[in-house]
Amino acid sequence: MYAIILLIASITSTIVWYKYRDGKYSLQTLVLILWASTIMSMVDKAYASIVEGEEFVEATPENMVLGIVLVSSAIALWLIHLVYTRIRLKF
Repeated sequence: MYAIILLIASITSTIVWYKYRDGKYSLQTLVLILWASTIMSMVDKAYASIVEGEEFVEATPENMVLGIVLVSSAIALWLIHLVYTRIRLKF
C-alpha cells in the first residue's frame, strides 16, 4: 500500500509542478524525491512479488502508516532544501 500512496503523491506533485513552473518553491526537487522513492518502492515490491511470492499490494495499517511516513519524509526533505536555498541566496 505504501507504493500506491507514494505513486499518488508523485502524480499529485507532478501536476502541481506543471501548474506552477516558476521555480519559486523548487517543486522540481519535491517531484524528483517523490518519483525516486516511488520507483525504488515499485522495484522492491515487484522483486518481492516475483521472487518471494508476496502480494504486490498489502492493505494493512502498517503499510498505510509507512506510506504516510515516507511522504512526510519527502516533504520534510524538500522543506529543508527550500530553507537552505533561501538562506544561501540571502548571504
